[in-house]
Amino acid sequence: LLVLYVTCFGLYLLFSRQPDFFDGERTPAIIHFAKDSTGKEKPFAVFSLGKTAQRVDASYLFRSYQEGEKVQVIYETSHS
Repeated sequence: LLVLYVTCFGLYLLFSRQPDFFDGERTPAIIHFAKDSTGKEKPFAVFSLGKTAQRVDASYLFRSYQEGEKVQVIYETSHS
């Protein structure tokens, strides 16, 4: 029963995310620290789509970043 649960949960994690891990577009990004709307300094992934610079919150539980670290961003093309 535990094996079935772990398998189903793993599939749920892979296929229920937006953008989808498998068919989302990937682009390189660089981590920069900036203050959010509450005044706390947080990591943001900064990347370019065409001529437009995009910035997304990159703060995740159990994950730490360094200023200037290179990361991959997965995004959905229908929202760009």
